Amino acid sequence: MSTQAIAVSAALIAFAAAGCRSREPALPSVLDPDAGADVLRPEFVEVPFAELYAQLFPRQRLPDLERAIVWHRYQGKWVRWTGMLVSVTASGATFRVLPHTVTFDVSLLLDEGGRVRVRDYRPGEPVTFVGRLETLDDVMRTFYLVHGDVVPKPPPPR
Repeated sequence: MSTQAIAVSAALIAFAAAGCRSREPALPSVLDPDAGADVLRPEFVEVPFAELYAQLFPRQRLPDLERAIVWHRYQGKWVRWTGMLVSVTASGATFRVLPHTVTFDVSLLLDEGGRVRVRDYRPGEPVTFVGRLETLDDVMRTFYLVHGDVVPKPPPPR
């Protein structure tokens, strides 16, 4: 086996293993303004959804090794995006961020506070959410986030 083939195989194994991590304990809500100074502050990346999507899922298929290199810069970082709520489950929610997406672009595993707050929203409503980039699916072109939370729904106008 050539050195290049070994390197590609190692990168693919690392890329696949990223989705096989064990569940981590829940973190305090990253949106909680009353969180004490001892709460670990997550590292956010200020990358718009459309920009990261274009880097990882370009029109012409990106070789797996190149995608793994780009993904490595973002995996484990936190993002704040807004999307249309598609569905809510017992443990999370899905969102469509791009208008042409048929199903959903983001699957968000919610922590306890987010599971409560997301119940205030209905499918089709815009929701701002945060989460840590955990894995991605290059076939379905979907991002999977963990430790998620949603911004509380604003009260209706009077």
